[in-house]
Formats: sequence, structure tokens, C-alpha cells
Amino acid sequence: LALQDELGQMSFEHQELERQIEVTQQQEQKEELQRDLERLLARMEEKEAQITKLRKHQQTVQKLTQASLDDDKHTATKPSGIKAPALSSVKAKRKRRKAATAQSNLQLLRETHKFRSRLKQDDVSWEA
Repeated sequence: LALQDELGQMSFEHQELERQIEVTQQQEQKEELQRDLERLLARMEEKEAQITKLRKHQQTVQKLTQASLDDDKHTATKPSGIKAPALSSVKAKRKRRKAATAQSNLQLLRETHKFRSRLKQDDVSWEA
């Protein structure tokens, strides 16, 4: 995307140089602007080559990723009859219990912070 933005900026510069060439009266200045335009065109061609190369690379990566995913799906559904073991009900209950405990601990922590923030320094005295 950044390369395309750069190419867009170069396109804008190209239009500006063409406009300046048309407006300029002095031949020497026109020639200098034309040389600038030629250098800009060369840079634009390089940028286009970079964009093309990047797109090809992205397509290759996408194809390889898709092929890898397809292979994973294919091996996961082999007719061998072996399936990944399902999560047992005991483990599922433990997960829910851990989540509930974590949630209650978080709620307790929040309430403690609220309580401490409401207290004023003189409201509590600590004994050593």
C-alpha cells in the first residue's frame, strides 16, 4: 500500500512537471524540467516493478498458505478413523470453574480498588 501511495505521489509530480514544461518559456529551463521528468519516469518504472514483484510474492504466499490449509484439512479427515479426543465433561467443568473463579477474583479486586479510593486518610487507622 505504501508503494502504491509513493507511485501516486510520483504521478502527481509527473503531472506537475508536465504543467511546468508547458508554462516555461526558457528553453534551458524546459530542458532541465524534461530531464527531471525522465528521471521521475525511471523511478516510476522501478516502483511499478517493485509493486509487481510484491504482488507476485503475496500471491505465492497466499497459494502456499491455502495449499498448507488444504493439506491440513485433508490429513485431519483421513479415513483412518482417528479423531482428536473431545474435551471431557470433567475438563470442561474445570475450565468453567476456573473462569468463574477468575471472574469473581477480578470482581473482588475491582470492588477493593473502589473501596480504597473512597476511603479518606483519616477514615482508617492502621495498628502495627
